[in-house]
Amino acid sequence: MTVRFSRRFAILALLAGAAFLAGTSQAQATLTLKLQQTGFSDQTVIDQNIPSGDFNPLVDGIFFTGGFGTFSIVSNVGASTNSPGSALNAELDLRTFQITNDSGSTQQLTIMLTETGFNAPGTPPVLMALTSSFAGSYTNATAGDTVTFQGGADAGNAQFSVTSPTPLQTGTVVSNSGLSQTFNISPVDPKIVFMRTGDFSLSSVLVITLAAGGSVNLTGDVTAIATPEPGTLAMASTAIALFGLVRLRRRKKA
Repeated sequence: MTVRFSRRFAILALLAGAAFLAGTSQAQATLTLKLQQTGFSDQTVIDQNIPSGDFNPLVDGIFFTGGFGTFSIVSNVGASTNSPGSALNAELDLRTFQITNDSGSTQQLTIMLTETGFNAPGTPPVLMALTSSFAGSYTNATAGDTVTFQGGADAGNAQFSVTSPTPLQTGTVVSNSGLSQTFNISPVDPKIVFMRTGDFSLSSVLVITLAAGGSVNLTGDVTAIATPEPGTLAMASTAIALFGLVRLRRRKKA
């Protein structure tokens, strides 16, 4: 009886430990949105597929509609975020944002999005190439209205960390217009490269400056792909060169 009890206890303990680790991993990989404005307390919104009461369990992402500070916000964020990644890429998706400054003066809003727990593509240690892009349009635009966007990765898997950042990208209104003004900034090239030795995080930072009554619609993403290491590329180049020499010699002999 003692032996049987011990075996059952050991099995139950292993199962409980596995469940605990799985729950911890899931908690660490929660898509998180943070809103900041000077003079107001930060507001954090997490992926609604994690907490109980999710109103749309079939769709991944963060859905936020309401006011924050002096802004009104409608967002549908992260629908294409694919943590823990795929064989092709790791992606942080800033799908759509509609933001309006409801105050009577120029105001600035900072929006940060982050996801941890990416462990693909590639097998560590591996070099990762990082790109970011964003696009959008202004309505009721005023000269000087500005949106900046920056993506980044953290090999230490920390939230809201961009230790490996992409270059800052900017869309600015250059003339007053009540009509829509569209901007579209393509992915950064050359790519930012960082070394992945384990799980990593992706983050993005939007800083929006709008005059009174100004509005902007935005989309953006941050994408990481695995790249061959320099040594691997050098070996491949050498092999191709040698293969070419062998073929050339064979042709000469023929």
